[in-house]
Amino acid sequence: GLPAGAERCACPAQLQDRLKPVVEAAGGGLRNTRILPAEAVEASPGTRRTALQVQMIVTIKGLAEILYGLEAGQPYLLIDELSVRGQRERRRRGEPELEPRLDVNLSLSGFVWATPA
Repeated sequence: GLPAGAERCACPAQLQDRLKPVVEAAGGGLRNTRILPAEAVEASPGTRRTALQVQMIVTIKGLAEILYGLEAGQPYLLIDELSVRGQRERRRRGEPELEPRLDVNLSLSGFVWATPA
């Protein structure tokens, strides 16, 4: 069952609503979010896994803040896949060096529990 005090994750839109402020607070920018098809969880009848595929740009520090924020909050979310690639940035002579930006792709999932009738 659901741990005491845990919130139910109602739908993919709730995942998106949870994701956006976490990314923005860490100084990141969402490039794309895609809702993935929900899947039944065989080990737990009545439970469905809902997921998002996410593309964003963020600094290294921001990525750490995002991962912590997503996994530590409620509703409970899991990072299923993570791919990180550095961006090549050109700067002009005399410009200050900026913190490196990363292209991040991740799959994020949550679970929907059926409400007993």
